[in-house]
Amino acid sequence: MWEGSVWRWTLSWRRDRFEWESELVKELATHISRATVNREEPDLRVWGNEENGCFTVKSAYLCLTKSGRGPQSEVFKLLWKAKAFPNVIITAWRALLDRLPTRECLNRRGVALESTLCVLCQDKIESSQHLFMECGLAMRV
Repeated sequence: MWEGSVWRWTLSWRRDRFEWESELVKELATHISRATVNREEPDLRVWGNEENGCFTVKSAYLCLTKSGRGPQSEVFKLLWKAKAFPNVIITAWRALLDRLPTRECLNRRGVALESTLCVLCQDKIESSQHLFMECGLAMRV
């Protein structure tokens, strides 16, 4: 938000951060504090890992492997060490990788569906993000 002529970042979260996320939140705060915000300029999306500012899968892969945030990241290490039933751990792993058979994912793979809307709320496209973070009916469960 703007406070006078100065931009202040105010981040709000839907849930409390897990302990392993606290370092990521600090890193995010450091990154966004470097951003220059100007009221007179339109917002732009620029991928900082390519000279031309355009996103490529290759540059994202290189970025992830250099930062240690790929499949070998601390999140995945902690997940595999968790004391939970294997099917719960595998489901969490697949959700983190966006590999659950949601309607969005099935549609992307060419599976013929009558609708990609959430089977629970019939309001938005059924994705892992929607099911685990946004769907009002799923949150009640």
